[in-house]
Amino acid sequence: MLLMLFYLTLARNVSMSDLIPPHDSFEYLDPQARYDAWMKLVVFLNQPICPSQLHGTALGCFISLSDQVVEQRFEQLADFFEITPDHPGYLLFAKQFYAIEQAIDLESESICMPLVLPTDDEPLRDRFEAIKWWSVGFIEGIRLGRDVEVYSEQAQEALEDVLDIGALDSSEVEEMESEPEAEKDYAELAHYLELIPKFLYLESIQTDAPEGFPEGIH
Repeated sequence: MLLMLFYLTLARNVSMSDLIPPHDSFEYLDPQARYDAWMKLVVFLNQPICPSQLHGTALGCFISLSDQVVEQRFEQLADFFEITPDHPGYLLFAKQFYAIEQAIDLESESICMPLVLPTDDEPLRDRFEAIKWWSVGFIEGIRLGRDVEVYSEQAQEALEDVLDIGALDSSEVEEMESEPEAEKDYAELAHYLELIPKFLYLESIQTDAPEGFPEGIH
């Protein structure tokens, strides 16, 4: 209860711009810290989803609503989850959403976008499940802002891949886990998904699609 009151107090006295952490913060650089931060957010928001899905939805929303200022994008995301400004987790949600703007970093030479997934210490099945739910959330977020059909053909193919991953059932996840090279398959799948958000974002803010859109996984 004391922590909830602390966040409510902050919400009354801190502007959104004050929430943006430095780009080299530990939360960006360490996968476990990144996952823990979104797990804490899930708890505060009392949402029946995993951290990976919540991050996927937030990231998809950030990209698909790129024609709006960040504050407007966050308002739509908060509305989607029915999180009002008086909610004790509202400010923490805003902080994590603003962190996406830093993580997507157009100035960086890296084309990868760090995802919120369990670390490699966790069971492989849990990691495959997290990738599935991240994909479900990402498509949810994309659809908050625009139809998939407005993207280029290459982008639509990538989104179709994400949709297929999100549609995996338990038996398919179990089958992927039991493959001889399952660890390698997981790493390649996670890397492929890390490539998609930044390319979609670049396409969303530019007239022409970026060159070298990541190849699909078919």
